[in-house]
Amino acid sequence: MKKLILVRHAKSDWPEETEDFDRPLADKGLAEAMHMSRFMKNNNVAIDYFVSSPAVRALNTCKIFNQAYHLTITTNEKLYNPSESNFESVIYDLDDNVSSVLSFPITTVFPILRILFPKIFSTFPPVVLPVLKSTVIPGRNLKEQKRNCFSFMIRGRFNFISKIFYFLAFIFLFSCQKKEKNYFEAIASNDVKLSDPEPHEWRYNRNEKFQTFEGFQKSKKIHPEIGKNTIYLQPIGEFNILQKKQVELAGNYFKIYFQLETKILPALPNTIFPKDIRRIKDENEQILAGYVLDSILIKRKPKDALVLMGITEKDLFPRSDWNYIFGLASYKIGVGVTSMYRFSNGNVTKANFNRSLERLLKVGSHEIGHMFGISHCLNANCVMNGSNHLSETDYHFARACSLCQQKLNSSLHYDNKKRLNELKNFFEKHHLNSEVTRAEEDLKLIK
Repeated sequence: MKKLILVRHAKSDWPEETEDFDRPLADKGLAEAMHMSRFMKNNNVAIDYFVSSPAVRALNTCKIFNQAYHLTITTNEKLYNPSESNFESVIYDLDDNVSSVLSFPITTVFPILRILFPKIFSTFPPVVLPVLKSTVIPGRNLKEQKRNCFSFMIRGRFNFISKIFYFLAFIFLFSCQKKEKNYFEAIASNDVKLSDPEPHEWRYNRNEKFQTFEGFQKSKKIHPEIGKNTIYLQPIGEFNILQKKQVELAGNYFKIYFQLETKILPALPNTIFPKDIRRIKDENEQILAGYVLDSILIKRKPKDALVLMGITEKDLFPRSDWNYIFGLASYKIGVGVTSMYRFSNGNVTKANFNRSLERLLKVGSHEIGHMFGISHCLNANCVMNGSNHLSETDYHFARACSLCQQKLNSSLHYDNKKRLNELKNFFEKHHLNSEVTRAEEDLKLIK
């Protein structure tokens, strides 16, 4: 006998010019899914197997639940706008060894459940019954089982009390959502408004458009996938002991900031740069950044890499009419490069270690943030603000504003509070005191 738990996808959005299949989860839906997955896990609801509709809103709900359970996810196209026969075949195609299944069909499966469980649905409308738990007996026709469904409940094969428990728990959680601010709304009060730009600052002579959350959702961007969900760092150059330590700490930080596995590859030598992509500027050797992306990093990107970020101790320039750049990224294919050179004028010491480290963390997370589809931030003081020079970089926070955090979370689906606590611990350990304070202020708002 199998236990079948059906979960309706969390609240979704429907941006303009978006097909039904591609509809994303709304901000409220992300919060609801995280709440319910933790609730089920904490209440020892055992699951052996996840099967989901491939529709974006259903699959993303499934992925959020899987953050609590860490199981293999299978998609089945039959669960997108399924007929009764399709729904039935999905159940009976399951492996005999699987005893407990969590299924994420698309919404239109609920009319089928109205047929299967008429007495339940006459009492509770499907719109407020997001979880339904039932047993399915292999070898018997589903249509035959539905006729005896209610008597199964009475005899105990369908746990009616458990069903009511899940139902009331959902209603309680969802009603609480209406009264309380979600994470992003709560921390928004800590966002620091941007002042009018000065002539030397990035925003002064650039007419960048404000990227709304809806605009972000419509944009093309990379997403973690099964077998392709790791950030790789590729050091290039001759690093001293302190620089090597900074690269190591950057790897630790990106793992926390993006909540993704992060690995550091063996360093490549500076001899990999040919003479024709080098130049001397103000008695300093610089490397053409585009060459690093197109001829070094793209060719070396590991198969399981979601992002490959090069880190070089050499100065970079993008084209002949520019003096330098801190970093450059190809957002469509997930490769980028960051230069450490100007963070310490090419000379990392114990005295400037923390300041140059903070600059590396800011620029690196900024460039990787671009790869996940986040444009330059015009919402508040934020790590995603554009920078013309180091004093502007220093002025910007390592903290992403509430809007940019919402964008990042909608793609990566991490636990916001866990991430925030881990960031605070990292900042404390490495004496980045201003960022410790910002993290503590955010934590106060969500407790």
